[in-house]
Amino acid sequence: MFSFSLFYLYLFIVLLFLCPLFYFVTLELYQIVKFFLYFTLKYKFISKTLLILHHSQYIEIINTSIRKKDWFTCICMLEFYLLHELLNVNIIYKYLAYCYKELLYFDLAEYYYLKILQNYPDQLNILYYLKELYNLSGDKVKSCQIAERIKIII
Repeated sequence: MFSFSLFYLYLFIVLLFLCPLFYFVTLELYQIVKFFLYFTLKYKFISKTLLILHHSQYIEIINTSIRKKDWFTCICMLEFYLLHELLNVNIIYKYLAYCYKELLYFDLAEYYYLKILQNYPDQLNILYYLKELYNLSGDKVKSCQIAERIKIII
């Protein structure tokens, strides 16, 4: 009789720990299904291999993955867009630099910001982003150089 009540106690404890887990898994599954349905209903699939969207719709998808802080998905999408030339190269570089900066990969973020500056050397917002990146990475010398360059442009 005693072992039978221990079994029920064991079941109660297991369910007590599993219920919150089930709740969080259900919430995550709900978010995934909602995200999938949102994009499948909003956008039309032209072919099974490539989804052809308007420029602003690509940006919206990228911004959604950034808001969710799903950096791997965002970087993969951006690399795909870069490979297939679906967006302006400088826009892709800007988003890639932002993703890598948020992941604290300062060298990669710097690389992409400098690639933009090769095409448009006087773009102020990129210079400000680069200055912020150097401040975050602790590189005061490069930060001062960028600040001087900004002063010259302004």
